[in-house]
Amino acid sequence: MDTTRRSGCEQDIYVSNIVLHPGYSTNSQSHHDDIAVLHLRRPATLGPCVGTICLPAPGAEPTPGQQVRLAGWGMVAFNSDETAKQLKNPSREVLPLSSCSSAYPSYLLNAFYPGGLGTNKICVASGQNIPICKGDSGGPVVWFMPGPRRYLLVGVISVGIGCGADHPGINIRVAPYVQWILANR
Repeated sequence: MDTTRRSGCEQDIYVSNIVLHPGYSTNSQSHHDDIAVLHLRRPATLGPCVGTICLPAPGAEPTPGQQVRLAGWGMVAFNSDETAKQLKNPSREVLPLSSCSSAYPSYLLNAFYPGGLGTNKICVASGQNIPICKGDSGGPVVWFMPGPRRYLLVGVISVGIGCGADHPGINIRVAPYVQWILANR
């Protein structure tokens, strides 16, 4: 996908409503419950370029060492105003949550996640080749589940430092929110 030329796959659809999770506060730096449901003004037209993705069932999530893919159109580098011209879609390794806890300075971790990370996060390794950066937040964290051979939306990009060059990304796990998502679709 490339923003510099049209391929015929594009669909411009306005968002008609945003439902923020009730545990998320726009008046706080806290990123607990950093998830929302977007209602589109009209349904997307499904086809070869636009499809759906499955929500995870309980227990259907990647474990540390497995690979996930992230996607976003955010900034191409730290301290840059240039957004991606092509969709960033890097593969990253899932890390134990403790890796994110130990990689972030405690003052930042406490500001973003008062009381600690909790269990509703998924930690993903950093990568310099394709940075996940400002503007990518809200993008998908996708896992290919080998058993049934299907893609699952297992996370939502949330927080990182310096475009993820030296720090792993902290993402919101989708599984704990599936019932809330279904109730607000």
